[in-house]
Amino acid sequence: MIVTILLAAFVVLTIYVATHRMTGMQLFAVLIAGVLGIVLVIVPELTSRVAVAVGVGRGTDLLLYLAIVAGLFASANFYFRAKRLQLAQVTIVRECALLAARLEDGRAARAGSSTSN
Repeated sequence: MIVTILLAAFVVLTIYVATHRMTGMQLFAVLIAGVLGIVLVIVPELTSRVAVAVGVGRGTDLLLYLAIVAGLFASANFYFRAKRLQLAQVTIVRECALLAARLEDGRAARAGSSTSN
């Protein structure tokens, strides 16, 4: 019963995430993580075998370490995305300020030329 629920959850989550706008590398990582999750649910002893082969004592520990690394990558991705958006916002605000200043200068020049006539 729990295996069926976990499999359904992995499939739904993988499809949900994969259908949103992502770069090719992000989509590839999501699909690999989804397939890996499904395989590990179907064959749970595989985690223990891989953990022993890598030098980690238990499969649970290996999954924890991998989750920590994935969390760090996700945090770094969010940080760099926020910085990129902040830079784009600063650029847009600067351009708007320069455009407003040019419009104001144009109005002042027109007002000055019409008063001198």
